[in-house]
Amino acid sequence: MSPSHFAKHCGWAGSHWLKTFALVLLVLAAGACSSLPDSSHVAPTYSLPAAEDGPLKELAAGFVQQHPQGHSGFSLISRADEAMHARLALIDSATTSLDLQYFIWSDDTAGDLLFERLMQAADRGVRVRVLVDDFGLSASSKGLSIASKHPNLSIHVFNPIPGRDGVIRSMFSWLSSFQELNRRMHNKLMIADKQVAIVGGRNIGDAYFGLSDKYNFVDLDVLVIGQVIPELASAFDEYWNDPIVFPAEAFTDSVDPKTHQKFRTWLRERVNKGAERQSLYPIEVQEWGPWLTQRSKGWLSGKGYFMQDDPVAIDGENLRLVDMLAYMSQPSEHELILASPYLIPVDNFLDALAEKAERGIEVHLITNSLGSNNHTIAHSHYRKYREDILATGARLYEFNHQPDTEVQSLAEPELGTAKFISFHTKTMVADGRRSFVGSLNFDPRALVINTENGLLIDSEPVAVAIRDYLLKMKAPENAWQLQYQQDGKIIWRGADGQVLERQPAQGTGQRVKDSLYRWIPIESQL
Repeated sequence: MSPSHFAKHCGWAGSHWLKTFALVLLVLAAGACSSLPDSSHVAPTYSLPAAEDGPLKELAAGFVQQHPQGHSGFSLISRADEAMHARLALIDSATTSLDLQYFIWSDDTAGDLLFERLMQAADRGVRVRVLVDDFGLSASSKGLSIASKHPNLSIHVFNPIPGRDGVIRSMFSWLSSFQELNRRMHNKLMIADKQVAIVGGRNIGDAYFGLSDKYNFVDLDVLVIGQVIPELASAFDEYWNDPIVFPAEAFTDSVDPKTHQKFRTWLRERVNKGAERQSLYPIEVQEWGPWLTQRSKGWLSGKGYFMQDDPVAIDGENLRLVDMLAYMSQPSEHELILASPYLIPVDNFLDALAEKAERGIEVHLITNSLGSNNHTIAHSHYRKYREDILATGARLYEFNHQPDTEVQSLAEPELGTAKFISFHTKTMVADGRRSFVGSLNFDPRALVINTENGLLIDSEPVAVAIRDYLLKMKAPENAWQLQYQQDGKIIWRGADGQVLERQPAQGTGQRVKDSLYRWIPIESQL
């Protein structure tokens, strides 16, 4: 988040550092576990009542009038530019409240743009609450306090790292409290006026909105309205008020108004500078009436159930989302399509795939190839499971880092912005009826360590739309299908009959890294 560059960091140096180094380490080690502030005095806050007027209220009222009682409305967001427009539209149109929960909030063009928009919403009286995991947050404690000085804007940090502003202090914290600090909040959620929400796989950063020059993500969110919204609001409150979450202002002394105003000026300069490298997104508050009207015509109706893990889930306990997904996939009779950018089977995952195949259910898994994976080390520990996955009877597809123009345009509206396209969609669809969209990967970190959230949707129209999207993702022009040859070796089949006998990659350097990373004993943490 932008405040990290604004706040000044203090360091230490001296000519006698060799003499005092051991003493410094002892002091830091002793203080690392006790450096979190006391937040017991902070009163809990809860979601405000749904807005009684305004554009988002009108949008919600229009849906209720046209669809069955008890149903929710869903609109898939597969384009990166639409994902940003949706967030800007909700922020600019909100009249009472904005609640945002993310794993990552990056210090970049997208992060600056959205954060300034939140401050402008707070200026007009909207109550803004931002909850971010500390692992995905680069802002210093001082910077967070400066940003949260606004009376209508609050920032909370999930599971903050003691000594978070110093490398040595934070290192000791990790060494002394690894199990506790290793639990991160991977959830992603945005709620506006308690009327409309966004759930899905995107964090806040350039790569999620087509602005990165390194790689951009193909991802999926869903715009939500209707009956399920109160569930989402309660879920946000559960995390916001949990003892593992700390308010930003608790980390440092009070900030004077002049410093906050300087931050606002500095942030505006950064947003203006960002506009020099992107023209996709408006940097001023907009009237989103036409956009909202267009969205109101495309709601897919059904029943939604929002699920999330317990904020203090640890060692696989209280992971409500995993249990619910197992329940959802169990009744499958014909087809199950799973999509996860990072895929490392755990526990009974392979047995479950084999059981479904034995029952005649077609199982399709879509994940990244070496070439498209933005975390090479995650791929290095997945690759050894290819044979096991194929042996279950499931069909396995690896995303092509150079997909066709249609799919590339989903990730980057201005084609050629980045060096490659990466797959970041986290979804599943069963029998063209039940579907899931959320933050969950199929790997140990998501299934055992982190907290996750997502929407279970019982709706044939939604399931059909997600299935169509996934069919496009795994089409030969966009993904390699892995198959056995007669000699037992795996081949990769692509478009126009193309066949590869070794895994597709961006180049020799990536292959070397992949070969080296697989020897690092870190699989349980990926």
